Amino acid sequence: QITLLAKYKKGLLVSAIYGGESYERQFANLKRGTQIVVGTPGRVMDHIEKKTLKLDNISMVILDEADEMLNMGFHILSHAREERQTVLFSATMSKEIMNITKKFQNDPEIVKVTRKEITNTNIEQSYYLVKREAKFELMVRLIDVHDLQLTLVFCNTKSKVDEVVDELQANGYAAEGLHGDLRQAARNQVMNKFRTGNTKILVATDVAARGIDVSGVDAVI
Repeated sequence: QITLLAKYKKGLLVSAIYGGESYERQFANLKRGTQIVVGTPGRVMDHIEKKTLKLDNISMVILDEADEMLNMGFHILSHAREERQTVLFSATMSKEIMNITKKFQNDPEIVKVTRKEITNTNIEQSYYLVKREAKFELMVRLIDVHDLQLTLVFCNTKSKVDEVVDELQANGYAAEGLHGDLRQAARNQVMNKFRTGNTKILVATDVAARGIDVSGVDAVI
């Protein structure tokens, strides 16, 4: 997106660094000299430690999902020069976030963007008290009874995602998993299959699923 925005800005180079892509390609992109680096916190820290990314002359740092990066994200800030602009994006401004702003920002301005509530009014919420070993059976029964076409299932660990996907596929359901161990190309492939309906059930960890924008989802479990 930044590359598209800078289409007519000659000489502006943008580099993306994230896990799942070879270091060699990222080394080459950074070595050529780049004005904007967009990256995941883990891979950014890797490059800082390898001294292939230096923040000595950086003029601006932007942390997206700041509420989710209280540790690693702000560890990155400690490597940047003090004379810089620091921008934090967060859906929530918790006490922890506000305390961090006092440490890394000088006299910061808080900008709140409000918009009309976009939550659908026809969403029905239900919960079931069920033994752990009966969760899977209840889930597939709900999918069958309600003839759910697109379903998003959240698990709290990567291993649980893989376990649920394996069990769904073994029972004949078109299911795919999404979690942090997948390479970016594999994540894109999984999401495209879910958007087009080739995958009926997407099982994901909450972190991997942040930012998913798919219309027509029948249920979230």
